[in-house]
Order: sequence, then C-alpha cells, then structure tokens
Amino acid sequence: MALKDQPSILIVGAGAIGIMLGYHLSLAGADLTYLVRPHHAQRLSRPQILYSYHDKTSIEFKGYSFITEPAQIGHSDYDYVLITPDAATLMAPPGAALVKTIGEVFKGKHAKIILAGTFHNFKNWFAEASGLPEDRLACIIVPIAIHETRAKLKTHGYVDMEQFDKADYAYARLNPDITLQIEDEPAFADFVNLYNTCGVGRCITAPAAQMAAHLLPIFALLVPMELLGWPSMKDLDRKSDLWRLGTAAVKELRGLSLYGEAGRQAVDATNEDSLVKDFSAMEQTALPLDQADFNRYHHGGKVSKQDQDHVRACIEYAEADGKPLTAAPELLRRLEEKLGRSA
Repeated sequence: MALKDQPSILIVGAGAIGIMLGYHLSLAGADLTYLVRPHHAQRLSRPQILYSYHDKTSIEFKGYSFITEPAQIGHSDYDYVLITPDAATLMAPPGAALVKTIGEVFKGKHAKIILAGTFHNFKNWFAEASGLPEDRLACIIVPIAIHETRAKLKTHGYVDMEQFDKADYAYARLNPDITLQIEDEPAFADFVNLYNTCGVGRCITAPAAQMAAHLLPIFALLVPMELLGWPSMKDLDRKSDLWRLGTAAVKELRGLSLYGEAGRQAVDATNEDSLVKDFSAMEQTALPLDQADFNRYHHGGKVSKQDQDHVRACIEYAEADGKPLTAAPELLRRLEEKLGRSA
C-alpha cells in the first residue's frame, strides 16, 4: 500500500541506534513517536545532539514526540514500528512482555515491523513471541558506530571537543556508501524509498539469508579479538593461532544449514585475509574514530554477553542439526578460561 504524505513511525527505544535512525527519518519527513521507559522522558524532553566524527560538527535533533506507556501505542495508526533495543533486552522477560504487547496491538493493523536487534534466528523468535507473521517483519543492519559521548574513545585526528562535549552521541560511518541495509521484502519497499529521501544516508536491500550469513557469523570473530586485546587490523598477526581459529569459527557459522546457498557462498569467500580486509575497510572509513576501540567499548562491554550467547545459540543449532562445530566451541572455552568464569 502507498504511504501517507507524512508516514508515521513508532520507534521503540531511544538509545544510540534509535536516535540515529530517528534523525535520518525525521529528515525524510516522517512523523516520529518514541516509546521509552519513564526515566528517559526527561532526556527526550530536550533536543538530542549528535556529533559527527567526519563532519566535525554537531546537529540538533528535535523532530519527534514520545510516549512512556506501551498501552499508548494503539492510539495511533503507524505505518512502521522500528524496534531498536538489542536482542538480549527483548528476549528477557520484561522485553518479551513488550514484544507480546506489540503483537497484540498490531495484529489487526497494517504496520510493518523493523528489527534492529542481532541474534541467531532473531526474526523467527520475534514472530513467535509477538504472534505476527514473518512477512510483516524485516531485519536491518546499521553500519554506523555510535556511542554516548560520556565514553571518550581513542581517535586519530582532529575532534572538535567543544562540539563533542555538548553532544549526547557521537557517530562515524563504517561504510562509505550506505548507512542502512534492510531485507529485500516487498512490504518494505516504501520504507526504503522514504529513508533514501533523508539526504544524509542511503539504504540498500539484500536477501535475508545473504544478510544473515554475512553479519551474524562475524560475532564469532569478536572472541579472538577480545582474547588478543582488541587490536587494530594493522597490529594484528593474521597468521596467529587465534585469528586462524576465529576464521574457522566464522566459516563454521556461515555454513549452518539455516543460511542455505548464501551461507555456502560466504564460506567459500571467507579466509584470514578476507576478514582482515573487511575490518580494515571499516577502520579506515570510521576515522578519526578508532574502530578497534569502539569494538572494545561496545562488544567488549555492553553487548559482550549477548555476543557470546549468540555464538552459543549457533553451536546448539548445529548440534541439533547433527553437524556439531569445533572452532566456535573452542573459542568460547578459551574465553572462559581467560575470564575464569563461564563465557
């Protein structure tokens, strides 16, 4: 169906990704409403400030309204619902209750659901937890490193600290050409067209299996990165035992039957050098932000357990499929050994 002149979008969560994508969608002319927990209301009552590492400037984002009670989401006719909390938050009991509410509210409506969380078979889990059909759901990838400015990460080059310090979030692109990727589903064509009018980013589409096979297995590589102390690619020994083991783990996960032919093609294209090339390109694009330090901050901190649980879920899937893995379990064992606790 064609969208209204001003499409209406509900954004669940106002963390880094929610604010970043909300800013883009506001420039595209969308009518935005955030659903946030009550203790975030005061923050959203003032404009949000975003600092661009690339432009060395900050911008003000204020084109939105917000609500604090899930019961209020049924009061408006939304075209899209953008779910931005990470998968671990949504899969915990309070998050799962919210997902159930979302399903109940939107079951008889036309709104399409966009999932920013990343986890093994996440769209299937969301469909079951919400009761919504998968053809109304689409996963996205956001190739942007964005963080709260209270975290002072390593940089290489000039940062306008006066602008930085007054901002809520700072961000850098990880891909020079795109800022968003979404599964190639017909129901979301209008969303792609909308986003691509924002003027500051570009959205592309790809088959769901291809997107998943490319991104999700990469989380296994974060384990050797943590074990090696989060090195940059220029400082990495790509022939080290840990990097070889990490590469083997990525290939194992890309070979899961879940990903089909897309996974088999990804396996064939994966080796120690290709992974270094991919990460080196992101590091170069992110400058002056130190992408390796961002990974330490984000994947070594906030979402570390979720990343490990994702790898563990992949291992369990392979075992249930009768094709047990070897490299991925060994990586988790080594991390557990280093941390002195269960990874």
